[in-house]
Amino acid sequence: MPVASRFLPSKVYYGWYIAIACAVFSFVGVGVGYYGLAVFLKPLKDEHGWSTTIVSGATGLYFSVAGLTAAFIGPRVDRYGPLKFMGVGVVFCAGLASLIGFVDQVWQLYIVYIALGIASGTSTGVTTNAIMTRWFIRKRAFAMSISSTGVSMGGVVLSPLISKLIDIGGVRLAAPTMGALVLVVAVPVVLTVLSPDPADMGLKPDGHSPPPAPAHEQNHTLSEAWQRRKWT
Repeated sequence: MPVASRFLPSKVYYGWYIAIACAVFSFVGVGVGYYGLAVFLKPLKDEHGWSTTIVSGATGLYFSVAGLTAAFIGPRVDRYGPLKFMGVGVVFCAGLASLIGFVDQVWQLYIVYIALGIASGTSTGVTTNAIMTRWFIRKRAFAMSISSTGVSMGGVVLSPLISKLIDIGGVRLAAPTMGALVLVVAVPVVLTVLSPDPADMGLKPDGHSPPPAPAHEQNHTLSEAWQRRKWT
C-alpha cells in the first residue's frame, strides 16, 4: 500500500491520484530529460564553439537511444512492474542532467546524452502508460489526458526556468539545479504515491467491477464452435 493512501481522501478513487502523480513525474522527468536538452545545447555550443552539426548529432543520438531503450524495456515492465524502472531511471536522469553543466569535450557531451537517452527511455513514457492502462479501462482516455498534461507542462514551465537560470549562472548552475529538482519531486512520487496495479490495493480498474458479459456471449475453442455450427 502506498504511504500516500493513508492520508489522501478515500472517497476519491485512488486511480485519480495515480493519474496526477504520473503527471507530476512526467513534468520533471520529461521537462528536464527531454525539453531541457534543447535549452542546454545552445549555451554549450556558444561556450565551447561547437558546430550545429555536433550538437544536433548529440540530440539525434539521444532520441534514437531513448526509443530503442523503451522498446527493450517494454516487455520487462510487463514482467517485473514499472516502479523499479521508474525509480532507477529517474535517479540516473537526475544525475546525468546535472553532469551537463560540467561537459567541456565533445566526447563527454555524446556520452552524457547517450546515457540520458537510456535513463529517459527507462523511466518515462512506457512506465507511466503501463500504470495508467492497469488503473483505467472505460475512463482511460480521460485519465491519460490528465497524466499526459505533465509532459506539456514540463516544456511550458521548465524550459523558461532553465533559460532564466542559464542567464543567471550559466549551464553550471542550471543543470545541477534541474537535476536536484528531478530528485526532489520524482523520487517521492515513486516511493510514496504510485502503485502499479489496482489489484495490489484491493481495487478494480475505474473504481468498480467491469460490467458482466451478456449471457449469450461465451468463449469457445475452434473445435467447440465447429461442433455447435454442425448441430445448429
